[in-house]
Amino acid sequence: MIGNGTKTTKTINEGQTILVVFNEGYAPDGVWLGGTKYQFINIERDLEFEGYNFDVATCAKLKGGLHLVKVPGGNILVVLYDEEKEQDRGNSKIAALTFAKELAESSQ
Repeated sequence: MIGNGTKTTKTINEGQTILVVFNEGYAPDGVWLGGTKYQFINIERDLEFEGYNFDVATCAKLKGGLHLVKVPGGNILVVLYDEEKEQDRGNSKIAALTFAKELAESSQ
């Protein structure tokens, strides 16, 4: 919706939005995934986890969020968490990094 109350339509390319997060380090219109909008929080570059370095972006929505983890080889891991299901940001980030490490090890 724009300032005068008129509704507008915007096409969202989810994959392109995720790439912008990693390439530019921001997402001014948020990150859309599966029709849900997530607010971009931050990106951690070269986060070391058990001998591997990952770029990790964190996004949030009301009572939940997601982590995007760039895995060596160019793949991006998407990990969602839902606080209404007793999942939290910290534990989901550790789970995301643990799985990213497994993927990194299997690609060697």
